[in-house]
Amino acid sequence: MWHDQHRSTPNARVMRGFTLIEVLLAALITGIAMAAVSWTMTSAAQAGSVNNEDPRAFLLAREIRELADTLARKPSGAVGVTRGEDILALDSLHGAVFSPPLRSDRTKQAALTGWAQRVTLAVCSLDDPATPTGESPTLGLDSSAKRLYRLTVAITHDGEPVDRFEWWLAP
Repeated sequence: MWHDQHRSTPNARVMRGFTLIEVLLAALITGIAMAAVSWTMTSAAQAGSVNNEDPRAFLLAREIRELADTLARKPSGAVGVTRGEDILALDSLHGAVFSPPLRSDRTKQAALTGWAQRVTLAVCSLDDPATPTGESPTLGLDSSAKRLYRLTVAITHDGEPVDRFEWWLAP
């Protein structure tokens, strides 16, 4: 704000108020501050909703994926197992249900009663990894085949679906 109240000439006008530049600059600063506050509040709300989700579903699914990474790819003939000690190879996971859930070392997580890991395998082409080929994942794949295993782990709690995760594994 510019004031010219004390001039030495008697005909001097007294100017009061803001110039157009000052008004525009103040509006710009206010707009930026309001946008920042709005963005901060939206980000906080989104972070709050993510933090309220239960991370156990992802952790339980990841245990199965880590287990699958360590398993032999040659078919074992044991399919749809329900106990960690019965897992012999990757095909053992096809149709498997673990309740209580398993850790990647094949031990039960007994404290997580009501939780379950439901596992399926599918064979997918490298050309279209999203679509199963119809080949049985229990027959095994040649390591030079242009195919992948799709590992799907569905997590349930008290019989209700919680989340579903997918990974692609090399033959």
